[in-house]
Amino acid sequence: MYKNILKSVQAYHGSDANQVVLTVPLHFGDKEKADMRNAAEKAGFRVLRIIHEPSAAALAYGIGQDDPSSSSIVLVYHLGGRSLQITLISVNSGIYRIMDSIYDDSIGGGKFDEVLVQHLAAEFKRMWKDDIKDNKRAMAKLRAGAETCKHVLTSHGTATCSVESLHDGIDFQCNVSRARFESLSSQLFQNCLNPVQKLLEKCNVEAADIDKVILCGGSTRIPRLQSLLQDVFKGKELLKRISPEGVVAYGAAVQASLLQGDEGTELHRNTHQINCTARAIAVKVNEDSSSSPVITVIPSLTPIPVKRIYKFTSSQDDQ
Repeated sequence: MYKNILKSVQAYHGSDANQVVLTVPLHFGDKEKADMRNAAEKAGFRVLRIIHEPSAAALAYGIGQDDPSSSSIVLVYHLGGRSLQITLISVNSGIYRIMDSIYDDSIGGGKFDEVLVQHLAAEFKRMWKDDIKDNKRAMAKLRAGAETCKHVLTSHGTATCSVESLHDGIDFQCNVSRARFESLSSQLFQNCLNPVQKLLEKCNVEAADIDKVILCGGSTRIPRLQSLLQDVFKGKELLKRISPEGVVAYGAAVQASLLQGDEGTELHRNTHQINCTARAIAVKVNEDSSSSPVITVIPSLTPIPVKRIYKFTSSQDDQ
């Protein structure tokens, strides 16, 4: 994959450009980052830096870069095809600090596709008295049509799902309104909002304290989801000027420009990378007891190097 990307880049620019900034999910540890770096370098890239996706999204909008003395709290809402990740970033003097993040792979844009697929399959059965839910080939065709239908509904009030020869030579056509889609997806929308409140409570932050909300991932284009997020954050503008599908890549390009010292960009600043722990480090006090507490010594996303000192005492004398 990396080799094909490198060939495309060099063909587009007509040069031997090979420098790259890679982005990774926030939960990636050192091993995953090393694997990505090795794969990219093996393909011929020179990796300038690896940054986290939420930071790249914030950098794409220049948050904290235009006014070095400013401070703000940014929420990055990333709803991809297979997962949801919500991250809070504290920005002070141009430095990004990840406050905390919630990752959920049970929620994603694919779930909205599936809701439409089930609805369309039920409509086919109603029209033709034939159940195709156990027909893998027919359902695959219907799934492709449902995904297209979902995309159309982001900008139109009605979409038509058309599938030629869906089953037994039958050409299937069905209209779906945005209102109907939103009704079918009501529980999914709630599932997408619950982690937001959970993260705010976890960080002891109120919705009113959030200065900016960045949308990432194609599924954040769904109008109803945007409306619900605006309700949560009291009508604050959702940053979506940059394509949600490409905002992370855009931020990586900005970071590459900064590292190369391109003063042509309005975001030119001296930048510094602060490494953090990808996961929490915890200690179980009593290995023999199932009820013994697990104490988090170093929380996840703590800047490193870091030092912590804890004192533990025995429960009985002479242990």
